[in-house]
Amino acid sequence: MGEKMVAETKVKFICSENINAPILGNSFGALISVLDAALVSGVALPAISSTVIDGANIILNFGVNHNLKLFQVLRLIGFSPSQINGDFRIIGIPDSTRAAIALPAGVTGISTAGTAALAPLGYEKSFSGTNKAAYRNANTNAVHRPFLRVDNSQDPVYGSTYAKYAKVGILKTMSGIDDISGEQIPFDSAKPAKNWTGTGSGASAYNGWAKWYYARNTSPYNASADSAAPADGARQWMIVGDDQAFYLITNFIPNNSLKLVYGFGVYDKYFGNES
Repeated sequence: MGEKMVAETKVKFICSENINAPILGNSFGALISVLDAALVSGVALPAISSTVIDGANIILNFGVNHNLKLFQVLRLIGFSPSQINGDFRIIGIPDSTRAAIALPAGVTGISTAGTAALAPLGYEKSFSGTNKAAYRNANTNAVHRPFLRVDNSQDPVYGSTYAKYAKVGILKTMSGIDDISGEQIPFDSAKPAKNWTGTGSGASAYNGWAKWYYARNTSPYNASADSAAPADGARQWMIVGDDQAFYLITNFIPNNSLKLVYGFGVYDKYFGNES
């Protein structure tokens, strides 16, 4: 299997190519399904048909095409001995039906094969509504646990055939999905609801300040209007990160090489030398 990487499992990634991954299409609410799977619940995988110990590795045989990627993190449950239960990074993919993980210390045999899923990044879904959600670090001992509020619903001023995106913001406190009274980013004191409540009507409506686009007919940064209808079809996406921060990488046109990158989380500050 070659040289093994350190079996760190904190950083994880899930993508649209994985089996059972949510489809990111031209519809409101589609991004909530993607975030739920990648951040909170994980993605179920096909049943494991057999397992074998191969030197310092365990080979998991799914019996069908698993669509897994090298270095993704599997969450294993229901195995015996119990040392095999937990999160394990994929360190090898012998073929399209098998994946390899490092053999845990002390394991000499496998009496029961359990189930596998792609492990989520480690967030909780604190509040939810129709095509809305608020996420934050599930570790209650973390120093910083800001809320990421995602409003992927159709605003009353916004057309159903327009570009699709989520209105997003970071809030310090929340008591419910529609509580936007706390300190937040972005924020305009002259218009406190500027990021969340649409104004105007038709193609000239103003709907959101911080936006995560995923369905549009052209780049959102070329000054074209959101009112043009996007193409139907699934968009490619990937979410990578840990329970402190993550990045969302997505196409906004099906089968297109152009990608948008968005992020959320607690990042280390860096101050370079200034002359």
